[in-house]
Amino acid sequence: MSVFDKSYVSMVRSANLALQRIINFDTVSEDARPAARLGYFRLRLALWGLAAILGFVQAWANRYELLSSDALPYLDIATAYLHGDWDVAVNSYWSPLYSWLLAAALWIVKPQPYWELSVIRLVNWAIFLYAMICFDFLMREFLRWKRWQAADSLNENQPAPPDWVYVIFGYSLFVWFSIFQIQVASEHPDILLSGFIYLSVGILLRIQRKEANWLTFAAFGLVLGAGYLAKAVMFPLAFVFLSMSLFAFGNFKKAMARVALATIVFLIVAAPFVAAISKSKNRLTFGETGKLNYAWFVNLGWESTGHTTLYWEGEVPETGKPVHPLRKAHGHPVIYEFAEPVGGTYPPWYDPSYWYEGIRPHFELSGQLRRLALNFLGYYEIFFFSAQFGLMVGMLTLYLMSEGRRIGWLARRWILIVPGIVIMALYSLVCVEPRYVDASLVILWLGLFSGVRPSERWPSARLSANLALAFASLIFILSIGSSSSEIVTTARSFIKGENIEAHQHWKMAVRLKEMGVQPSDKLAIIGRGFHAYWARLAGVKIVAELPFRDSFWGADEAARQRAFSVLAKTGAKFFVADNMPVSFSKVGWEKVPDTKYYVYRLPVEVETGQSNGK
Repeated sequence: MSVFDKSYVSMVRSANLALQRIINFDTVSEDARPAARLGYFRLRLALWGLAAILGFVQAWANRYELLSSDALPYLDIATAYLHGDWDVAVNSYWSPLYSWLLAAALWIVKPQPYWELSVIRLVNWAIFLYAMICFDFLMREFLRWKRWQAADSLNENQPAPPDWVYVIFGYSLFVWFSIFQIQVASEHPDILLSGFIYLSVGILLRIQRKEANWLTFAAFGLVLGAGYLAKAVMFPLAFVFLSMSLFAFGNFKKAMARVALATIVFLIVAAPFVAAISKSKNRLTFGETGKLNYAWFVNLGWESTGHTTLYWEGEVPETGKPVHPLRKAHGHPVIYEFAEPVGGTYPPWYDPSYWYEGIRPHFELSGQLRRLALNFLGYYEIFFFSAQFGLMVGMLTLYLMSEGRRIGWLARRWILIVPGIVIMALYSLVCVEPRYVDASLVILWLGLFSGVRPSERWPSARLSANLALAFASLIFILSIGSSSSEIVTTARSFIKGENIEAHQHWKMAVRLKEMGVQPSDKLAIIGRGFHAYWARLAGVKIVAELPFRDSFWGADEAARQRAFSVLAKTGAKFFVADNMPVSFSKVGWEKVPDTKYYVYRLPVEVETGQSNGK
């Protein structure tokens, strides 16, 4: 090493020590000085506070809208559990844990309908806080595991970033992926599942450090079982995690009994729900979600979840024939009816497995290759058109500066890298969305960064720290900037009070009641009812729909009158439309004040088959 290199390294180390004194810790080991442990706690507390505020702001600012098409079925299932309607509540497509949490919150708070969505947002925020606690557990186990790795191997003695860098780097990833990719405000269980994934990987790190006892393995099985109740994809992933624990333990003979205990606990937790949905389907199943999605995206060729279609009629013979599809009540304009036997505000999406009974998912090489190509493009967008691109550049820079066995360093991080790769590979077979894989990306990046060991010729620790802190700073700046409008909206709501006019779903429900719509009435709609939360607030059920808007608006008056007559025969009393064309005649339609909706009172069918009404 030249005199210049030695001087430069000395200067950088001095700067690093000065920064450590400012933050007041450089290690979080059990034998660290009290001031260091206090500094670590202060840093964690600051990161917790920032993450909690950003999560709350997003949740509260979006409390008037449904952001996910999954919201209505989860809320309806929660209500079914509250009412003790077990046959309706048990659903083989939607996992139960999120609905149980919603049901518990609604039972405890007992909100008025206006406040229901606000309560749901607070539940989402509480789930986010839970995921943050799980991530903090992962970070603590990761730091202990990192020191164990360094002590256990001669190859780990190169300079490495101090612990506080990993903490800031890790939390920046958690904040970005959880809040702005999975989204706290969205009504789905992906953040809940991410918490169980963080717990599972943290336990795996403890197992590899040889600090796991029998209770640890029992807890491991419990976490995996709870993860399955959060989302069905965790059922196959659980066996991946259990297999990893077998290798992580290091002694196969001793590990077998402990892993068997974890497996038994997992099965005990999962078995009641598996039994319930298997009984409802009259066959053994741990959930229909994976089966249906494979058929939709691989066999039927859907492009993305945005192209969801519910009108399967067995067009592809190899994929099977529907046992009870949505009933086509009229041909022009097309009308589908679904009043019975499925419950919920919007039956087609309350239990897709019923309407798709008879579908046969099967391996199809051309369809699978096409799907893999589309999902590869999805990963390309995730990695190259987001904040991750800067992370990739920085990580690549550090690895190019490395010397020695770079692959060996990565191999020693397999316990962090493998879960991320397996989860991403599993979703690549079917459908890729950021919220599905973000937890695995957090773990993957953490594992890759932990393996960075540049040459001693370079100021390795400081350079790694600078790159990590630069990325973390960018993430936090983007997070705060992305939340600016939501911060203003949230602050205004607390200063000026509730803005009832902003709650469009509530306004729609109130206006419908004023127009004579009664709870338990049946409605028909134009379009699809994935986001028709106003129907739930009004206590009504959507029983028919005209999915293709143009075919209705473009039809002549006689065709529309025939459509109204068909809709009336479905039991619907009212027909609701939105975004009516400006040139369309509004005779017979009533505008719902202060909304985009119009309502048509359908003719009342009499016993002779004739109709009275407009």
